[in-house]
Amino acid sequence: MSNISSSNRPAFLPGYTKTWHNTSYPAISPSNPALSVAGKNIVITGGGSGIGSATALSFARAGAKSITLLGRRKNLLEDTAAKINHEVPGVKVLALKADLLDLSSLERAFEKVNNSFGTIDVLVSNAGFLSTPTSVLKSEEKDWWMSFQTNVLGTYNIVRAFVPFSTPGESVFLNVSSGVATLAPMPGVSAYTASKAGNAKLVEHLAYELGPQGIRVFNIQPGIVETDMNLKSQDAPDSMDIKAMDDVSLPADMILWLASKEAAFLHGKFVWVNWDVEELKAKKAEIEADPHLLAIGLEGTKF
Repeated sequence: MSNISSSNRPAFLPGYTKTWHNTSYPAISPSNPALSVAGKNIVITGGGSGIGSATALSFARAGAKSITLLGRRKNLLEDTAAKINHEVPGVKVLALKADLLDLSSLERAFEKVNNSFGTIDVLVSNAGFLSTPTSVLKSEEKDWWMSFQTNVLGTYNIVRAFVPFSTPGESVFLNVSSGVATLAPMPGVSAYTASKAGNAKLVEHLAYELGPQGIRVFNIQPGIVETDMNLKSQDAPDSMDIKAMDDVSLPADMILWLASKEAAFLHGKFVWVNWDVEELKAKKAEIEADPHLLAIGLEGTKF
């Protein structure tokens, strides 16, 4: 995969910068000294596979003090922990099984992180759920509603558990959302798109509430990467067939960049990992001047 110009960008995807990336590049690489997270404690939900696992490795390469992986499948979390220990032996790694729908479970996990390493500097909220892709009328209620429980209630619970162990003025909350929340309807994914729209709007409210405390908050479209969730969508007969086009290194390293103070001007914004960070920085004044720019909007019918 390579980085491409906006002229080759898929027509249905929004290009805010002229350059459209499909893989990582030097400005967001963990080897960039400006992105060092030395001494920082990182927590990643859904850290056992796909984007979560790759993001954990990115933060490890950037010098994190500790990385805690949260998820339902302990064996996958331990696999990611083993990869980190092999590649970056100095990083302390903790793999904890936790249920996003159980606030007390998350509170216990975050308390353990705090007792083991100290306050949490960066939280990557990456865990999500995709209901079986099908039409609304063919869907099964429990499965359809699980997207809302995981993607909205789960995010609510994560934030409630995280903030008491954050550091005002320093901590960062990064929410892995989905661009489908902002695009026209597509076949088979009503539960996922509607729940991700709610998820993204919830996080905008968090940015409004936590901003005065100095906690930076971001919504992220992680690209179109070949993950278990993406493959699940492709396998469904009623779903729109969108093939993976981005390398997992792109969201992993872009999340690392967003956690840096270089990206502070994007607090509260919805950012696509494909956009070029140097061009984003050049647009800083424009972005900061317009609160509606790069935001989720529902402004009613135009007359």
